[in-house]
Amino acid sequence: MSKLQSLENKLVVRISVILIGSFSVILGWLWVHLFILHEPLQASSHQQAFMELFSNVGWVVPVMMLATIFVTAHTLRRSLKPLRHLSRLTAQIKPKSLDQRLPVRDLPSEVAPMVKAINAMLSGIEDGFTTQRHFTENVAHELRTPLQVLGAGLEDLQQTPQVIALRGDLDRMTRSVDQILTISRLETRSEEQEKVSDLNAVAVTVLSYIAPLATKKNVRLSLEKEAGPLWVQGDKGLIGDLLRNLVENALAVCPSNAGICVRISPAGTLDVIDEGPGIPSCYRDKIFQRFWRLPDSKVQGTGLGLAIVGDIAMRCRAEISIHDNPGGGSVFRVVFASATALTS
Repeated sequence: MSKLQSLENKLVVRISVILIGSFSVILGWLWVHLFILHEPLQASSHQQAFMELFSNVGWVVPVMMLATIFVTAHTLRRSLKPLRHLSRLTAQIKPKSLDQRLPVRDLPSEVAPMVKAINAMLSGIEDGFTTQRHFTENVAHELRTPLQVLGAGLEDLQQTPQVIALRGDLDRMTRSVDQILTISRLETRSEEQEKVSDLNAVAVTVLSYIAPLATKKNVRLSLEKEAGPLWVQGDKGLIGDLLRNLVENALAVCPSNAGICVRISPAGTLDVIDEGPGIPSCYRDKIFQRFWRLPDSKVQGTGLGLAIVGDIAMRCRAEISIHDNPGGGSVFRVVFASATALTS
């Protein structure tokens, strides 16, 4: 808010104008009454008394006026302090922290009803978000069992081209359901993740799980890391979901005989390097939005994988960026905070 639009400044200016205007009107009235309306003989005695008054105590008037303006400004600032505090608290309320409420205690009676109405509105929004999240989670859980049964049934059939195509559709549907469940779990977690994890161990676990998928697609999957543990800030489950979605996204865009390299540096930097088509720089600020996909993309998907990655990076207080792979493709770089940052 600009200073010109501040309620405090507006009130101070208006009160100052009223005081200065009133003082000017009084002086003008005295001038007209003493020097214009009275007879000259009478005026001389009044004029003399007027001049003596101002010569003795007249200087007190502007001093008192300035003191009144100062006290008024200070009083307004103290009176509006609860409103500034409410503004800061309101700005901190995010979709993932709708359980927060604005304090009503010690508020002016004119402001308290508005704050109570805002709290009631937040309660309604929180209930709506909770209902929607529970519905989404329940639907995803209900879908997992029939998808698993369907997958088992397809494995028992003769692997004809039609069955293989159905198996691919089933895998994509299963991944979408898993992503929905991941988003649901993320929305119930706190943003503060005061945990540490071994980044090297998480990478080994995730790549061991994804290796059969890479082999099936004839994509080379490699891991470059230092020996021993590398402790970074973040929950290992969240970091595992982040890396899994990054590698699965790379698998989706990489052609056959391409390569994907996961590189971990001692500084806590995680690079997922693929040999896919790459991501134009003009789209890199949109790539982490939910359900957003590259225009004319031939890869089937829901646009949730990278949105999950961006959300997890924020919760782990990591920085994520996209770069060009010199050999063609993209480099997704995630910079985690060192575990020592928790105690520094």
